[in-house]
Amino acid sequence: MDIRCHSPFSPFWFRSQDASGDFHDVVVVRATYDLVDGRRLTIARDQEPVCVADAYWGAPNDSSVRQESDLAPFKPRNDVVVIGDAVAPEPTRSWEVHLRVDDETRALRVHGPRQFVKDGGGFTLTDAEPVDRVPLRYERAFGGAWDDGETVRRCETNPIGLGWLPEESDPPDALPAPQIEDPARPVTSPRDETPPAGFGWTSRPWQPRLALAGTYDEAWKEAQWPLPPHDFDHAFYNGANPALITDRPLQGALITISGASADGPLGFAAPRWEIDARFRYRGGRIATHPTRLDTLVIDLHASKVSCVHRVRVPKVDELRVLEICMREAS
Repeated sequence: MDIRCHSPFSPFWFRSQDASGDFHDVVVVRATYDLVDGRRLTIARDQEPVCVADAYWGAPNDSSVRQESDLAPFKPRNDVVVIGDAVAPEPTRSWEVHLRVDDETRALRVHGPRQFVKDGGGFTLTDAEPVDRVPLRYERAFGGAWDDGETVRRCETNPIGLGWLPEESDPPDALPAPQIEDPARPVTSPRDETPPAGFGWTSRPWQPRLALAGTYDEAWKEAQWPLPPHDFDHAFYNGANPALITDRPLQGALITISGASADGPLGFAAPRWEIDARFRYRGGRIATHPTRLDTLVIDLHASKVSCVHRVRVPKVDELRVLEICMREAS
């Protein structure tokens, strides 16, 4: 099969199979833009390829996801992800980071290093140390693991974070506390059940995302393998923080970010390009399918924005040529 891309962007094709055994042709296009002066996007000269495997900040499963694979066959909703740091103009104990997508705003409160200190039967929080930068990674959010010398228990919602203790554990005198939290749900105790706050990718093995993958038991192995289980939920493919999974169209959305740059708030409009996948089948049939912009990744470290467009089409014949075409939005 020949892929002809009539755009500067990076295309990828693969075939997926659903729980019913039906095959689909999936087209993914990753478009990379330079964020210029924190205000506008231009098509990047060097386009990033479609990401075919999860990439981590450190060791897999022992660090947070830097970039999730683009090879999801379908996303029922849209993902918005921010890679970067919270930045204050001068050392500060805590401040807020705001991400606005059109009229929807999500906030994080970040802190310098601080601790939970045992206080009678409970805990108190020490004052945070002043800092001017906090990485926006789940290593700094609520969660973690606890080793009692015999077994290691891990927080199911974020096993790499800070400040979590299992209910029956014997607490230490002091414990590092999370540096990132939802200002509407501050973490006040190591025994809280607060979900981790963040703007990055959540890991597939973490709850509640893992539960969406369905049931992989003996019945599945005997009757369904290697297909997905019948209770697989496609929402599993949305990998952003739940607060940043949205039904709002991303194309042309107005994005503003504050608290994450020494130069002040950033603001830009998401691109409005329409990207079509034209299928030319061996039998002579031609069909054109519009893709949907379902993933927006804002990389503040690199001053780049990646837009991932996707379409899934039931297989009707073998493909001879796949053409990727771009046009201005009507």
